[in-house]
Amino acid sequence: MSSRPEISEEQRVILDKLKAELPEAVMPVTASGLLGDDKKGKSTQVYVRASMLNNGVATMNYRDHKLWSGSIIGSYPDDIEMNGARSTTHQGVPPKDTEGSMGAIVFVGPNVQDGADDCAWVLAWSVLGDGTTENKIYVETGPSSKYIKGKINWGVIKTSLEHSKDVSSCPANHGAEASASIDSGDSPAAAATFVVNNVK
Repeated sequence: MSSRPEISEEQRVILDKLKAELPEAVMPVTASGLLGDDKKGKSTQVYVRASMLNNGVATMNYRDHKLWSGSIIGSYPDDIEMNGARSTTHQGVPPKDTEGSMGAIVFVGPNVQDGADDCAWVLAWSVLGDGTTENKIYVETGPSSKYIKGKINWGVIKTSLEHSKDVSSCPANHGAEASASIDSGDSPAAAATFVVNNVK
């Protein structure tokens, strides 16, 4: 698999700002204490906060998501307004969530002003919470016809995520590009941006 380009310094600054604006992680508490305190030392609860910035030409609309491991806290945003950011929170609780927090979400929108929702933006993340595996994040863009609800090839996206790192960048594809980064640790902040680059 070919290596993906590093994110630019400009994008890095934007992503770091988005992550800094996320609320602090608040781990749920049970009768035995913080769920992040794993007594067996095998894995801990992970808690991922992600901010998504839409620098496209119109509102991006939620299309579908995949949970390989873990669960959403609350719900995914229905949409992300142009030049706006929305956030989502996901958790993985051992022992049932064997791969920690691992999921993906797809939004669609136009890649030209006043156009149809013919461009898709994919964000995927993986936080295993075993204390050794690097947190991973992955983004891609493409034609929305490739990401039909209920027919998305999640296996391909998961493979790309598994080969990714803590930063990801998708160069211009179908008139749009994306970049993302995720912090280290068991309760990392993550951020992703979507940019249309063929405005007409």
